Amino acid sequence: MMNNEEKYTAWQTKFTLLQQKSTLDAETEKFISEILSEFSAVQGQNERLRKIILQKTTGDSRMSTKLRDALYE
Repeated sequence: MMNNEEKYTAWQTKFTLLQQKSTLDAETEKFISEILSEFSAVQGQNERLRKIILQKTTGDSRMSTKLRDALYE
C-alpha cells in the first residue's frame, strides 16, 4: 500500500505525462493542479497534527528542566 507521499508523487508524475501529451484541456489542467496543490497542503497539515497529537499523548514536554524543577518546588 502506498503512503500519501508516494501517492502524491505518482499522481504528479501522471499529471505531468498527461500535460506533455496535451490530452487535457486548460480547465481540466487547472482543476487537477488545484487538487494536487490542496492534497499537498492537507498532507502537510495532517503531518503537523500527527506530531502534535503524538506529543500530547506521550507527554513529551518541551519545558526546560530548570522551569520544571522550579514549578515542582
